[in-house]
Amino acid sequence: MTESYHNCQYFAFFHMCMRILLVLLISLFVISVAEISLRVFGLTTYLIPEKKVYSGFSNSIMLDKTYGFALRDGTFKITINNGLRYTTTHKNGLRITNYTEIEDSNKSTIEFYGCSFTYGHGIDDSLTFPFLVQKELTNYNIKNYAVPGYGTIQALIKLREKHNKNDFPDIVILCYADFHHERDQLLESWQEKYTINLEQSEIIFNNESLKTSTFPYAEIKNDTLLIKYRRLQEFARVGFMRKYSVLCNQLCILFQKKPCPTVTFAIINQINELCLKNNSRLIVATLTIDPAIYGYCSTNNIELWDIFVPWYENGLNLLPYDPHPNSEANRRYAELIISYFEEN
Repeated sequence: MTESYHNCQYFAFFHMCMRILLVLLISLFVISVAEISLRVFGLTTYLIPEKKVYSGFSNSIMLDKTYGFALRDGTFKITINNGLRYTTTHKNGLRITNYTEIEDSNKSTIEFYGCSFTYGHGIDDSLTFPFLVQKELTNYNIKNYAVPGYGTIQALIKLREKHNKNDFPDIVILCYADFHHERDQLLESWQEKYTINLEQSEIIFNNESLKTSTFPYAEIKNDTLLIKYRRLQEFARVGFMRKYSVLCNQLCILFQKKPCPTVTFAIINQINELCLKNNSRLIVATLTIDPAIYGYCSTNNIELWDIFVPWYENGLNLLPYDPHPNSEANRRYAELIISYFEEN
Protein backbone atom coordinates (compact mmCIF):
# COMPACT_ATOMS: atom_id res chain seq x y z
CA MET A 1 0.00 0.00 0.00
CA THR A 2 2.77 2.40 0.98
CA GLU A 3 4.84 1.41 -2.07
CA SER A 4 1.85 1.97 -4.37
CA TYR A 5 1.25 5.37 -2.79
CA HIS A 6 4.87 6.40 -3.34
CA ASN A 7 4.70 5.18 -6.95
CA CYS A 8 1.64 7.33 -7.53
CA GLN A 9 3.44 10.33 -6.07
CA TYR A 10 6.45 9.64 -8.25
CA PHE A 11 4.38 9.41 -11.43
CA ALA A 12 2.41 12.54 -10.50
CA PHE A 13 5.66 14.44 -9.96
CA PHE A 14 7.07 13.04 -13.21
CA HIS A 15 4.00 14.11 -15.20
CA MET A 16 4.10 17.57 -13.61
CA CYS A 17 7.78 17.98 -14.61
CA MET A 18 6.99 16.83 -18.13
CA ARG A 19 4.15 19.33 -18.41
CA ILE A 20 6.42 22.13 -17.19
CA LEU A 21 9.12 21.05 -19.64
CA LEU A 22 6.54 20.97 -22.46
CA VAL A 23 5.32 24.47 -21.59
CA LEU A 24 8.91 25.72 -21.53
CA LEU A 25 9.69 24.12 -24.88
CA ILE A 26 6.53 25.54 -26.47
CA SER A 27 7.30 28.97 -25.00
CA LEU A 28 10.86 28.80 -26.29
CA PHE A 29 9.57 27.78 -29.71
CA VAL A 30 7.02 30.64 -29.80
CA ILE A 31 9.63 33.18 -28.64
CA SER A 32 12.12 31.93 -31.25
CA VAL A 33 9.53 32.13 -34.03
CA ALA A 34 8.51 35.62 -32.90
CA GLU A 35 12.16 36.74 -32.74
CA ILE A 36 12.91 35.41 -36.22
CA SER A 37 9.69 36.84 -37.68
CA LEU A 38 10.36 40.32 -36.30
CA ARG A 39 13.85 40.28 -37.76
CA VAL A 40 12.49 39.15 -41.13
CA PHE A 41 10.09 42.11 -41.10
CA GLY A 42 12.99 44.48 -40.54
CA LEU A 43 12.55 45.28 -36.85
CA THR A 44 15.72 45.62 -34.80
CA THR A 45 17.21 45.42 -31.35
CA TYR A 46 17.94 48.68 -29.51
CA LEU A 47 20.45 50.45 -31.70
CA ILE A 48 23.05 52.28 -29.70
CA PRO A 49 23.94 55.50 -31.56
CA GLU A 50 27.40 55.57 -33.01
CA LYS A 51 29.75 56.58 -30.24
CA LYS A 52 30.79 60.20 -30.45
CA VAL A 53 34.31 60.79 -29.26
CA TYR A 54 34.28 64.27 -27.75
CA SER A 55 37.28 66.33 -26.78
CA GLY A 56 36.64 69.38 -24.64
CA PHE A 57 32.84 69.12 -24.59
CA SER A 58 32.49 68.25 -20.90
CA ASN A 59 34.47 71.39 -19.99
CA SER A 60 31.88 73.62 -21.68
CA ILE A 61 28.82 72.10 -19.99
CA MET A 62 28.07 71.78 -16.30
CA LEU A 63 25.34 69.94 -14.47
CA ASP A 64 22.67 72.10 -12.86
CA LYS A 65 19.99 71.51 -10.21
CA THR A 66 17.39 73.75 -11.89
CA TYR A 67 17.86 73.14 -15.61
CA GLY A 68 19.65 69.80 -15.73
CA PHE A 69 22.52 71.36 -17.66
CA ALA A 70 23.97 74.85 -17.95
CA LEU A 71 26.74 76.47 -19.96
CA ARG A 72 30.11 77.12 -18.32
CA ASP A 73 31.64 80.50 -19.14
CA GLY A 74 34.74 80.54 -21.31
CA THR A 75 35.96 79.78 -24.83
CA PHE A 76 36.19 76.08 -25.69
CA LYS A 77 37.67 74.23 -28.63
CA ILE A 78 35.69 71.04 -29.18
CA THR A 79 36.38 68.07 -31.42
CA ILE A 80 33.81 65.40 -32.37
CA ASN A 81 34.95 62.02 -33.65
CA ASN A 82 38.43 63.34 -34.39
CA GLY A 83 37.15 65.22 -37.43
CA LEU A 84 34.65 67.95 -36.63
CA ARG A 85 36.22 70.90 -34.84
CA TYR A 86 34.54 74.07 -33.66
CA THR A 87 34.91 76.86 -31.11
CA THR A 88 32.18 77.94 -28.73
CA THR A 89 32.20 80.94 -26.40
CA HIS A 90 29.93 81.34 -23.37
CA LYS A 91 29.45 84.55 -21.42
CA ASN A 92 27.11 84.97 -18.46
CA GLY A 93 25.79 81.45 -19.08
CA LEU A 94 24.86 82.15 -22.72
CA ARG A 95 26.44 81.43 -26.08
CA ILE A 96 27.57 84.70 -27.57
CA THR A 97 25.70 86.36 -30.45
CA ASN A 98 28.37 89.02 -31.17
CA TYR A 99 31.95 89.89 -30.31
CA THR A 100 31.06 93.15 -28.58
CA GLU A 101 31.14 93.32 -24.79
CA ILE A 102 28.87 96.40 -24.57
CA GLU A 103 25.09 96.04 -24.62
CA ASP A 104 22.99 99.06 -25.57
CA SER A 105 20.25 99.43 -22.95
CA ASN A 106 18.26 101.66 -25.31
CA LYS A 107 17.69 98.82 -27.75
CA SER A 108 14.88 96.26 -27.53
CA THR A 109 15.89 92.74 -26.49
CA ILE A 110 15.21 89.53 -28.40
CA GLU A 111 15.83 86.24 -26.59
CA PHE A 112 16.09 82.89 -28.36
CA TYR A 113 15.13 79.75 -26.45
CA GLY A 114 15.66 76.21 -27.66
CA CYS A 115 17.86 73.15 -27.83
CA SER A 116 21.12 72.24 -29.59
CA PHE A 117 19.70 73.37 -32.96
CA THR A 118 19.32 76.94 -31.69
CA TYR A 119 22.51 76.75 -29.65
CA GLY A 120 24.42 75.83 -32.81
CA HIS A 121 25.96 72.52 -31.79
CA GLY A 122 28.95 71.64 -33.94
CA ILE A 123 29.62 75.02 -35.55
CA ASP A 124 31.59 78.14 -34.60
CA ASP A 125 29.96 81.03 -32.75
CA SER A 126 29.73 83.32 -35.79
CA LEU A 127 27.91 80.66 -37.84
CA THR A 128 24.96 80.09 -35.50
CA PHE A 129 21.68 81.60 -36.64
CA PRO A 130 21.16 83.80 -33.52
CA PHE A 131 24.61 85.30 -34.22
CA LEU A 132 23.71 85.86 -37.89
CA VAL A 133 20.39 87.47 -36.95
CA GLN A 134 22.17 89.82 -34.54
CA LYS A 135 24.58 90.76 -37.33
CA GLU A 136 21.63 91.93 -39.47
CA LEU A 137 19.25 93.27 -36.84
CA THR A 138 21.63 95.77 -35.28
CA ASN A 139 18.79 97.71 -33.68
CA TYR A 140 18.19 94.85 -31.23
CA ASN A 141 20.13 93.22 -28.43
CA ILE A 142 19.91 89.48 -29.18
CA LYS A 143 20.61 86.76 -26.62
CA ASN A 144 20.83 83.01 -27.13
CA TYR A 145 19.46 81.06 -24.15
CA ALA A 146 19.51 77.71 -25.95
CA VAL A 147 21.45 74.79 -24.47
CA PRO A 148 22.04 71.32 -25.95
CA GLY A 149 19.53 68.84 -24.57
CA TYR A 150 16.91 71.40 -23.52
CA GLY A 151 13.22 71.11 -24.26
CA THR A 152 10.52 73.77 -23.78
CA ILE A 153 10.30 73.35 -20.00
CA GLN A 154 13.64 75.12 -19.41
CA ALA A 155 12.38 78.19 -21.28
CA LEU A 156 9.37 78.42 -18.96
CA ILE A 157 11.55 78.13 -15.85
CA LYS A 158 13.93 80.84 -17.09
CA LEU A 159 11.12 83.20 -18.13
CA ARG A 160 9.44 82.76 -14.74
CA GLU A 161 12.71 83.84 -13.14
CA LYS A 162 12.92 86.84 -15.44
CA HIS A 163 9.32 87.79 -14.65
CA ASN A 164 10.06 87.68 -10.92
CA LYS A 165 13.17 89.85 -11.41
CA ASN A 166 11.42 92.36 -13.73
CA ASP A 167 13.97 91.47 -16.40
CA PHE A 168 11.65 90.28 -19.15
CA PRO A 169 12.71 90.62 -22.82
CA ASP A 170 10.77 92.60 -25.40
CA ILE A 171 10.56 89.63 -27.77
CA VAL A 172 10.73 85.91 -26.99
CA ILE A 173 11.50 83.56 -29.88
CA LEU A 174 10.74 80.03 -28.77
CA CYS A 175 12.37 77.60 -31.19
CA TYR A 176 10.02 74.64 -31.22
CA ALA A 177 10.66 71.07 -32.38
CA ASP A 178 8.33 68.10 -32.05
CA PHE A 179 11.10 66.02 -30.47
CA HIS A 180 10.90 68.32 -27.45
CA HIS A 181 7.74 66.51 -26.30
CA GLU A 182 9.58 63.54 -24.79
CA ARG A 183 12.06 65.91 -23.14
CA ASP A 184 9.33 68.02 -21.56
CA GLN A 185 7.69 64.86 -20.18
CA LEU A 186 11.05 63.25 -19.38
CA LEU A 187 9.85 60.00 -20.88
CA GLU A 188 11.78 56.80 -20.28
CA SER A 189 12.78 56.74 -23.95
CA TRP A 190 14.43 60.15 -23.54
CA GLN A 191 16.12 59.17 -20.27
CA GLU A 192 17.71 56.21 -22.07
CA LYS A 193 19.01 58.44 -24.85
CA TYR A 194 20.26 60.96 -22.32
CA THR A 195 22.27 58.45 -20.31
CA ILE A 196 23.94 57.29 -23.53
CA ASN A 197 24.73 60.88 -24.52
CA LEU A 198 26.13 61.63 -21.08
CA GLU A 199 28.41 58.62 -21.22
CA GLN A 200 29.61 59.59 -24.69
CA SER A 201 30.20 63.19 -23.60
CA GLU A 202 32.85 62.33 -21.00
CA ILE A 203 30.54 63.06 -18.04
CA ILE A 204 31.17 60.43 -15.36
CA PHE A 205 28.10 59.01 -13.65
CA ASN A 206 29.55 58.56 -10.20
CA ASN A 207 30.91 62.08 -9.66
CA GLU A 208 29.59 64.27 -6.87
CA SER A 209 27.84 66.83 -9.09
CA LEU A 210 25.79 64.11 -10.76
CA LYS A 211 24.58 62.81 -7.41
CA THR A 212 22.91 66.14 -6.62
CA SER A 213 21.85 67.22 -10.13
CA THR A 214 18.22 67.05 -11.16
CA PHE A 215 16.37 67.48 -14.42
CA PRO A 216 13.00 69.26 -14.81
CA TYR A 217 9.91 67.84 -16.44
CA ALA A 218 6.21 68.67 -16.53
CA GLU A 219 2.97 66.84 -15.76
CA ILE A 220 -0.65 67.85 -16.04
CA LYS A 221 -2.87 66.91 -13.09
CA ASN A 222 -6.41 68.18 -12.67
CA ASP A 223 -5.82 70.64 -15.53
CA THR A 224 -2.83 72.10 -13.68
CA LEU A 225 0.71 72.11 -15.08
CA LEU A 226 3.18 70.86 -12.50
CA ILE A 227 6.96 71.15 -12.76
CA LYS A 228 8.80 68.27 -11.14
CA TYR A 229 12.41 67.09 -10.94
CA ARG A 230 14.17 63.76 -11.29
CA ARG A 231 17.74 63.03 -10.26
CA LEU A 232 20.00 62.38 -13.22
CA GLN A 233 21.48 59.43 -11.38
CA GLU A 234 18.02 57.80 -11.38
CA PHE A 235 17.53 58.06 -15.14
CA ALA A 236 16.44 54.88 -16.90
CA ARG A 237 19.05 52.93 -18.82
CA VAL A 238 18.65 50.60 -21.77
CA GLY A 239 18.04 47.05 -20.54
CA PHE A 240 20.68 44.42 -21.36
CA MET A 241 18.31 42.16 -23.34
CA ARG A 242 17.07 45.03 -25.55
CA LYS A 243 20.51 45.20 -27.14
CA TYR A 244 20.29 41.56 -28.28
CA SER A 245 16.62 40.61 -28.59
CA VAL A 246 14.29 42.22 -31.13
CA LEU A 247 11.25 40.83 -29.32
CA CYS A 248 12.35 42.25 -25.97
CA ASN A 249 13.12 45.63 -27.52
CA GLN A 250 9.80 45.87 -29.37
CA LEU A 251 7.82 44.88 -26.26
CA CYS A 252 9.56 47.62 -24.28
CA ILE A 253 8.77 50.15 -27.02
CA LEU A 254 5.16 48.96 -27.08
CA PHE A 255 4.64 49.53 -23.37
CA GLN A 256 6.66 52.72 -23.00
CA LYS A 257 4.71 55.94 -22.64
CA LYS A 258 4.56 57.82 -25.95
CA PRO A 259 5.33 61.53 -26.50
CA CYS A 260 2.27 63.76 -26.38
CA PRO A 261 2.15 67.44 -27.43
CA THR A 262 -0.39 68.30 -24.72
CA VAL A 263 2.24 68.90 -22.04
CA THR A 264 4.46 71.00 -24.31
CA PHE A 265 1.46 73.06 -25.43
CA ALA A 266 0.53 73.66 -21.79
CA ILE A 267 4.08 74.93 -21.22
CA ILE A 268 3.83 77.24 -24.24
CA ASN A 269 0.50 78.49 -22.92
CA GLN A 270 2.13 79.55 -19.65
CA ILE A 271 4.99 81.20 -21.54
CA ASN A 272 2.38 83.10 -23.55
CA GLU A 273 0.67 84.23 -20.35
CA LEU A 274 3.99 85.52 -19.00
CA CYS A 275 4.61 87.40 -22.24
CA LEU A 276 1.16 88.99 -22.10
CA LYS A 277 1.73 90.09 -18.48
CA ASN A 278 5.02 91.71 -19.48
CA ASN A 279 3.77 93.24 -22.77
CA SER A 280 6.28 91.04 -24.56
CA ARG A 281 5.90 89.57 -28.03
CA LEU A 282 5.99 85.76 -28.21
CA ILE A 283 7.02 84.10 -31.46
CA VAL A 284 7.00 80.33 -31.84
CA ALA A 285 9.54 79.46 -34.53
CA THR A 286 9.06 75.87 -35.62
CA LEU A 287 12.14 73.89 -36.63
CA THR A 288 10.17 70.76 -37.60
CA ILE A 289 7.05 70.07 -39.64
CA ASP A 290 4.33 69.47 -37.08
CA PRO A 291 0.66 70.14 -37.95
CA ALA A 292 -0.22 70.05 -34.25
CA ILE A 293 1.76 73.20 -33.43
CA TYR A 294 0.19 75.05 -36.37
CA GLY A 295 -3.28 74.22 -35.06
CA TYR A 296 -2.39 75.06 -31.48
CA CYS A 297 -0.91 78.48 -32.30
CA SER A 298 -3.80 79.34 -34.62
CA THR A 299 -6.39 78.43 -31.98
CA ASN A 300 -4.61 80.37 -29.24
CA ASN A 301 -3.66 83.41 -31.35
CA ILE A 302 0.06 82.83 -30.87
CA GLU A 303 2.39 84.13 -33.55
CA LEU A 304 4.01 81.27 -35.49
CA TRP A 305 6.99 81.49 -37.83
CA ASP A 306 7.80 78.48 -39.99
CA ILE A 307 11.60 78.35 -40.24
CA PHE A 308 11.82 74.67 -41.14
CA VAL A 309 14.99 73.66 -43.02
CA PRO A 310 15.43 69.99 -44.04
CA TRP A 311 18.65 69.56 -42.05
CA TYR A 312 18.59 65.79 -42.66
CA GLU A 313 19.35 66.29 -46.36
CA ASN A 314 22.87 66.10 -47.76
CA GLY A 315 24.72 69.39 -47.50
CA LEU A 316 22.66 70.67 -44.56
CA ASN A 317 24.11 68.67 -41.67
CA LEU A 318 27.44 67.80 -40.10
CA LEU A 319 27.54 64.16 -41.13
CA PRO A 320 29.53 61.91 -41.05
CA TYR A 321 30.59 63.39 -37.70
CA ASP A 322 27.29 64.65 -36.31
CA PRO A 323 23.65 64.91 -37.55
CA HIS A 324 23.03 68.49 -36.40
CA PRO A 325 22.35 71.36 -38.86
CA ASN A 326 25.50 72.79 -40.40
CA SER A 327 26.44 76.39 -41.19
CA GLU A 328 24.39 76.40 -44.41
CA ALA A 329 21.27 75.28 -42.57
CA ASN A 330 21.88 77.98 -39.94
CA ARG A 331 22.28 80.58 -42.68
CA ARG A 332 18.86 79.58 -44.02
CA TYR A 333 17.32 79.75 -40.52
CA ALA A 334 18.70 83.27 -40.15
CA GLU A 335 17.41 84.36 -43.57
CA LEU A 336 13.90 83.13 -42.75
CA ILE A 337 13.86 84.88 -39.36
CA ILE A 338 15.16 88.15 -40.81
CA SER A 339 12.56 88.01 -43.60
CA TYR A 340 9.78 87.55 -41.03
CA PHE A 341 11.01 90.58 -39.09
CA GLU A 342 11.07 92.63 -42.29
CA GLU A 343 7.48 91.60 -43.06
CA ASN A 344 6.23 92.18 -39.52
